[in-house]
Amino acid sequence: YNVAYFSFKYRDYDEVTFMNQTSSAQKVNMNEKNHTACKVFKVSYSILPGQNDLVSLAEKVRERVFDGKVPSKIQSNELPVYIRIFMSVRKTKYFLGIPYNGNQKLTDFNDCNDIFDSFKKTPVVMSLIGMDSDGAIGGRIDNSIRIKSSLGNMKELKKFMDAVQNDGGAVYPYAQFTEFTKGNGSNRVKSVAGLTISHNFFDLGTTEENENYNSLYILKGQSVLKNVNSWIKSALRNNIVYCAPLSLSNSPYRSGVNLGEDRESTKQLFEESLIRFYKNNIKLLSESAASYAIPYSEHIRSMPVSSSGFTACNYEVPFLQIVLHGIKSYSLPSINLTGDWENYFLKAIETGSSLDFSFIGSDYDEIKGTALD
Repeated sequence: YNVAYFSFKYRDYDEVTFMNQTSSAQKVNMNEKNHTACKVFKVSYSILPGQNDLVSLAEKVRERVFDGKVPSKIQSNELPVYIRIFMSVRKTKYFLGIPYNGNQKLTDFNDCNDIFDSFKKTPVVMSLIGMDSDGAIGGRIDNSIRIKSSLGNMKELKKFMDAVQNDGGAVYPYAQFTEFTKGNGSNRVKSVAGLTISHNFFDLGTTEENENYNSLYILKGQSVLKNVNSWIKSALRNNIVYCAPLSLSNSPYRSGVNLGEDRESTKQLFEESLIRFYKNNIKLLSESAASYAIPYSEHIRSMPVSSSGFTACNYEVPFLQIVLHGIKSYSLPSINLTGDWENYFLKAIETGSSLDFSFIGSDYDEIKGTALD
């Protein structure tokens, strides 16, 4: 028998340094004023339905993930190709030698059609990121569908979506509901110590923080739900029934934050947001979906195909793919960004994953000096 123990934090804390950079510097743990929002902890046990093997275990886990309901089977035997397209990005430009932060067009709807034509004989699940003037990374929280005029317009988007759908595929516009660089100053999540929490960019070569790009701040959970409702209304007005909600499927929130913004509280809000999409018949494409988001996702892109490497092990089992195989359509990470496409191609076969690609319609020079570089 295996015995699994569990642990939980009843009250979180942050480490704070008083009189920093002096000889009297002292580190102190600052505790949360209230305990975690989850009131009941349960441990449950199950008897495997068949033999004591991975398949039987996967069946039981599948029941848990889908809350006892029997999920529908995938109808087609042909795996789709997943394509993520970056439409634009913010970039430092120059006017008469004076630098300014402007929008750099990378891919317009004509380019999208050309990319789609290259995969005409295969079902395509395409996602579009950075359609508005804020670009692919950072900017404002999305509360409506916005399209920068240099890329096209709503009519062109709808025409492109219909063309892909008629060919057996789908187009999912991205929407960012949790991370932002512009506005929403009073809605930033803070730590227990009252410090604003941010996600910073780092130079992978030097491992130093890259100060050329603005830090991403995290939006308070209640505001997330409000913006989701607003986005859904905008989508329905434009007869759009697809969405790729960035970060809703894999929460960026963590422990050590102010009460009401911890992982458990925000997970409940995120699940409520996903239910709103489901009730309005909007199909979702998720990124590396956590278990709470899987039942509401039509497609899941960028599923992990290896373990974290946290502990030493003799071999790895693609257990999550065993659970979802034949139930949900999923892909591995973008194969052209891995640096080891031969190995990832074999991983796709091993895990039953669709291939995934990330593209831009411009030359690579256009993203030099941006957060996409």
